[in-house]
Amino acid sequence: MFFCLECLPQSLVESLVVSTIDVFNTISRELLPTPAHSHYTFNLREIWKVFQGMTFLSPKVIRTKQQVIKCWVHETSRVFGDRLVNEEDRLWLRELLLSQTQKHFDLSAKDIFTSERLVFADFCNSSGERFYEEVTDLQHWRSVIESFISEYNAVNGVGMHLVAFFDACEHVSRICRILRQPAGHALLLGVRGSGRQSLSRLASFIMDCDAFQIEVVKGYGMNEWRDDLRNCFLRCGLEEKVQTFLLEDSQVTQEAMMEDLNNVLSYGDLPNLYKKEDLEAIVNQCKGLCTQLGMQPTKVNIFNAYVRRVKANLHVILAMSPVGDQFRTRLRMFPALTNCCTIDWFSEWPAEALVSVARMQLESDGLSLPDQDAAIEVLQFIHRSVQDAAEKFLAECRRPVFVTPTCFLELLKTLTETVKSKQLELSTIRERFGKGLGKLAEAARQVERMQQQLQEWHPVLVATSEEVRKPPL
Repeated sequence: MFFCLECLPQSLVESLVVSTIDVFNTISRELLPTPAHSHYTFNLREIWKVFQGMTFLSPKVIRTKQQVIKCWVHETSRVFGDRLVNEEDRLWLRELLLSQTQKHFDLSAKDIFTSERLVFADFCNSSGERFYEEVTDLQHWRSVIESFISEYNAVNGVGMHLVAFFDACEHVSRICRILRQPAGHALLLGVRGSGRQSLSRLASFIMDCDAFQIEVVKGYGMNEWRDDLRNCFLRCGLEEKVQTFLLEDSQVTQEAMMEDLNNVLSYGDLPNLYKKEDLEAIVNQCKGLCTQLGMQPTKVNIFNAYVRRVKANLHVILAMSPVGDQFRTRLRMFPALTNCCTIDWFSEWPAEALVSVARMQLESDGLSLPDQDAAIEVLQFIHRSVQDAAEKFLAECRRPVFVTPTCFLELLKTLTETVKSKQLELSTIRERFGKGLGKLAEAARQVERMQQQLQEWHPVLVATSEEVRKPPL
């Protein structure tokens, strides 16, 4: 059951509209696209996305004006704020939103941000019903996502080694919000190793979507690409399966693939994609759908009804790196990437994430260091120091050096391999010394036994010696 904005007082609705337009105009004027953040482009769709997100509220759980305004701040932050690349811009947007809530709704920061993070999600309700509501218990929110990770690993028979630190949980909730929307598509911007693909698969699992990803092997070309798209579309349109089509920019072998995606995002279809038998199956299976939509069951109308169903069930998730000229060129050549996708910027991992990942990795490797917390702090310090040095190097020499989360994982891997190697070396030495000590102990026992035998034989030896010394008779 969706929330009806008409149920709200007219004055509140008008204030929401005016506030959203003010935010849109201010952001469009102040946050202009530059080579460093070429995705800072905003259009009127953003206003529609804010109110689309608010319609997911349920009147069963939303009863006060404060809850509605909190949701407005959350949706505005998702639409405009998730694409921002640095903390300075995020703080600026936060102050802008707070000024609007104070001006139009007489609500302060304490009224809006009652906890550390403002999060809305629909998978935390203990009753099992999916109500889109504010997450008030962040620890419970994280534990729910951890349980989904365990369930995902059990169902798929794979080990998705994810650590549910708060930033990762927030990205999961953002992607779930996108997948909740009809024809909701995501553009995830971040460096490799930041968790874009893993979190997308987890979010797809939480939202009961089938995650599909192409496998680029030798000889993979446009024919294979089109076959993958066609099969995915048929599952969405004929089998009524909700699909997430996950694609990483490194899998794009030809720019024609991006052209196809631009058409899919814009229109939900590609020309000359289907075979004759596919079109026959579409006509046979979608006649009833066409009738339900109140259209005459002609071939054109039936196919249009099929395309409408595909658009409703298909979610494209693009994981791209924002670094380099190629990204800026693609944004310019394929406008649907920004017009039809909700952008989520993956920032550097916070200190909490680095510490959590390090602890989990050491635990999974079965390592227990005597000063483990201190070692983890040193690893974090090294990683942060290299990041600072890379920024300084870029400023002075104009040459980028990318210090990604993968670098931290490699550093952690180096530590674990070194510790294991040293532990094996020490174990070998200890075993060798143990064997040596065992042999020395055995020799000592043999000497002791011989001494006891000598003591026992001593009287016999003395008697025998005396007999030998006696002169013969």
